[in-house]
Amino acid sequence: MDNLYKIGEWVEHNKQIIVDEWLEDINITTILKKHKVSLNKFSTNFAIKILEYSINVMKAKEEIGNCPVMNKFVDYMIKHKIKSVEILQICTPLRSTLLLNLFKSYPNFASDLSSIKKILKIFDANLAGVLHNYDELQHKISSFTEQRNLTLKTYLNRLQIILNTQENIIFKLNDGEIFIGNRALYRTAGVDGLEKFKEKYPQPLSFIKSANCYNTVFQDQNYVEWINLILQHHQGQCKIKLFNNIENKTSLMNMKITKIGDKNDYVFSIQELTELHNKKIKYEEVGNVDTLTNLHNLKGFEELLERKLKDTDHHNLKILMIELHGLSLYNETNSEEEADTVVKNVANTLKNQYGDDVARIDYDRFVILNNNLTLDVSNEIVKELESIISSSPNTEELSVNAAVVLLEDSDTINNVIHHGEMLLNHLKAKGSQNVVDDTALTQAETKRLKDEKKFLTLMKEYKIDKKTLPVTNYYLEIPLKSDAKILNISEKEMTLSVRKISAVALHKHDHIYIAMPAKPNYRATIKEVNIEKNQIILERFEAMESSALDRKNIHVKLSDPLEVLVKSGKVQILEGLESASIDAFVILVNHLYNIEKDSKLDIFATLINEKEEEFKGVVFKIIPIADKFKLIIHLEPTKSIQNSLVPFISQRQIEIIKELQDKTSY
Repeated sequence: MDNLYKIGEWVEHNKQIIVDEWLEDINITTILKKHKVSLNKFSTNFAIKILEYSINVMKAKEEIGNCPVMNKFVDYMIKHKIKSVEILQICTPLRSTLLLNLFKSYPNFASDLSSIKKILKIFDANLAGVLHNYDELQHKISSFTEQRNLTLKTYLNRLQIILNTQENIIFKLNDGEIFIGNRALYRTAGVDGLEKFKEKYPQPLSFIKSANCYNTVFQDQNYVEWINLILQHHQGQCKIKLFNNIENKTSLMNMKITKIGDKNDYVFSIQELTELHNKKIKYEEVGNVDTLTNLHNLKGFEELLERKLKDTDHHNLKILMIELHGLSLYNETNSEEEADTVVKNVANTLKNQYGDDVARIDYDRFVILNNNLTLDVSNEIVKELESIISSSPNTEELSVNAAVVLLEDSDTINNVIHHGEMLLNHLKAKGSQNVVDDTALTQAETKRLKDEKKFLTLMKEYKIDKKTLPVTNYYLEIPLKSDAKILNISEKEMTLSVRKISAVALHKHDHIYIAMPAKPNYRATIKEVNIEKNQIILERFEAMESSALDRKNIHVKLSDPLEVLVKSGKVQILEGLESASIDAFVILVNHLYNIEKDSKLDIFATLINEKEEEFKGVVFKIIPIADKFKLIIHLEPTKSIQNSLVPFISQRQIEIIKELQDKTSY
């Protein structure tokens, strides 16, 4: 019996062991994970069958270079957009894995040069067949794509002619990009065609000013969510406002959205409303009145503010910005009429107390201008509004937040609103009160400056005594510690010499933490980094009763946010997991919905082995970041932590350390 046949029998007996070792290769697991290919399915459908073909060739049951499963394998690779170089990285480890097993376990294999050459020939022919099939199929796809593009171009030209005869604005969105639009769209938007439209509106739907359905979601540019909400709850129809360049005015229009297939593919048809509706919108613009509440709208508030600031007795004039937190969610889970009733009740209460000094500046926000808006008065207003709201059904998730803003002569409407929004975000993050006064922030800064002066005075003594300073910075959440040497201290800055690995990992505006013999520790901001000299300049020193230095467990930051499903009560949202430890998740969300401090969440994530795991946690902190919110979630101990989170964190930690070592070497 030919020795190659015997080798084939031995390999057949050990094929599962060989396949398992083959697929443990880190390059293979990385490639499959990158292209979202299940390792188990790949093993069952292809890996084991490829090896079985090689066994049959050894046993003279199959011809060399004619592996039937290879065509299916190539189709699968192209479907998952796996490149030819990645196919090489997947295929070649099988040969080395098989040979190593034979060298280690098969008797006298190392001296059987004839069998070694035959096995190498089988694998080389097999791989050549894979790459040949790959090239052939890619060529066919390229030819088909080229022909399809020509056909599509002809089709679009014909479609464009038909669309241009329509008076309504018509356009199609595909995956958030405008695919085709008619002349009415471009004329209304004040552009010459598709390319100019894309230049003017990188976000296609931003040419719409506002909508009467889910306007908060729309203004946050969460367009896919906005579209889906309208499709689910309003049969794809709502009213919108846009600036009509043809008539040089803002027009109120009807919009109809139709979804095509299962993908993010939508057709929009926008039609101008009747003259009666246009008169209403004109009245709203001229009269500066919010039609639902008869209060000032945003434009009316701007004029009111202008008049107040011109008044010689405007000193100590304050604005109370009020937010009905959870109103969007309430509108989604109840009728629009019920939501309107809540808004009207709030408006009437405010108008009865403050008359013409009240405005509704957004879907869920009101403002009051007054000289007597102390923190106590503001708290009373909030309590009264919450009492009024609770008289409506199903309002348990609705709450009232408010921010007191002191007006300066130089303030503009945008400055005031931005400052108020910043304070409201600060309030949401804190989660322990309903009203915030900007004087509290001023007091906090005064305290910081006092602490900073005290700290830098102490650092001068450290420098004289030639003491080193224990500092820690974080690279993708991994702590890097240095015994830093103090080089220079000025009135508000300090220069340190740190470890090279720390200097390489730092950038301008990053934070670094300084451990003191007794709390508080300090946090400082990086002003400059000199990598060549391993030096950093620090500024803005803040005393911290709690900081990253208090962490008990290693945190790791993901290279890209991992999509997770977050459930809070009836709300389910897809958001991004930014970093993790074995006792905490950091998740970035676009909207808070009903989530607040101490909310209990269920989180579903696929971390390893293509298996979705459930995690349970409680919101510890909410941090506003630009137009989003960062949730710090403390996890409850569950089996999922040991099963998937611990190995996931270990793997990511190794990746981060290697990345930093490579960066340092470079």
